[in-house]
Parts: sequence; structure tokens; C-alpha cells
Amino acid sequence: MRVLLDTHIALWAVVGSKPLAPRATELILAADDVFVSTASLLFRIPAELAHHLALREGGSVEARLTAGGAVILRTEAWSRNEFAAELDVAREAMPMAKSVIDELRRLGRAAQTAEITAAHPLTHSCV
Repeated sequence: MRVLLDTHIALWAVVGSKPLAPRATELILAADDVFVSTASLLFRIPAELAHHLALREGGSVEARLTAGGAVILRTEAWSRNEFAAELDVAREAMPMAKSVIDELRRLGRAAQTAEITAAHPLTHSCV
């Protein structure tokens, strides 16, 4: 079983500042994998620690919660080349499809042709 914890719950579980419901503790301890939502973690890092880790606005940090209750923080250096390589891999994994613009143009032309045909029907004469 996998468990995703809100940052508050993870910190309360580790620090013990607020008691968790017995069922919550049971689920956390029984989980094969415990993930922590880090969406709000950056805002809860003390300013001194953020300064020590050289975190800047928009930066990222990897946070791990050990079985022993320790929180491990590691800054991740951003590399433009690595990011470009990740984008290339993702693009290669995407299936090719019809161009949306080409499809819209085709449908637009078909609609225009239908309007013209309806407004000015062709007359054929047999000689």
C-alpha cells in the first residue's frame, strides 16, 4: 500500500507535536511506501536553514523522510542540459498525431466550400 501524506501530517508524525489518530498511525506504519506532499514544505523551512542550503525563490529541494523519523533535505542543482534531455525523452515518448492547426484549417475549408456551394449551386448544361 502507498500513502501520500500532507506536509503537516508528516511533520506531526515525525516531531510528535500533535497526536495522530490511532488509525492514521496504523496506516502510516503499515504502508510499503510513504510519500510526502512537498508543495508547501518550502514555506515551512526556517529562514536560517533555507539560507544555509542556498535555496532561492523558485529553487527545489528533495525531502526524504526516513524510517527512523529523520527528515533529509537535499538541494537539487538545476541543469539546463539535463532539463533539455528530459524534454527530449518526453517528446520522443509522445505518439505523433495529426496537427491540430492542419485539422482546423481542413475543417474551415470544408465549411467554406459547403457555404459557397449552398449559396451558389453549380449549374451544368448538357449540349
